Amino acid sequence: MSAAVPSRARLDQAPPPPPASAMDGLEELRAYLHKVHDVSIGPDDPILMLHTIHKLALDEHRRLLDAGNARLSDAVGAAAAGFVAETTAALEAFKAEALSDAVRERLAAMREAAELADAAQAHFRRTVKALSLITVLNWLAAAFSLGVLAVLTR
Repeated sequence: MSAAVPSRARLDQAPPPPPASAMDGLEELRAYLHKVHDVSIGPDDPILMLHTIHKLALDEHRRLLDAGNARLSDAVGAAAAGFVAETTAALEAFKAEALSDAVRERLAAMREAAELADAAQAHFRRTVKALSLITVLNWLAAAFSLGVLAVLTR
């Protein structure tokens, strides 16, 4: 039990492993294990076979992840493109509808203005007729007054 404590202490104080790219070969792995555990591992050790098997499995897993990421990226890109197309179409339809609403409102305002102009013109015509009648009556009154004055002054 006392032998396990130094080994555990050695593991707790082990130097950080080199980056994975620097430990691609078995020699780098053997050197790191010797540095951490102070044990030499022969090139035909079964543990090194596990390292090779794990490395192959990790490489296959990384390849599958990269392929899955590529498919996911393509799917997200396609979905985003579809969403952009649908949103653009909806915005165009809304803009066309909003413009047609604005045009309808303008036409209604123009119709209302035309009706008001027609009413003002009809009122103006009635006023002109009334003024014409008053003018005729004034002429008649003036002629009558001149006639009466002419008769009285004779």
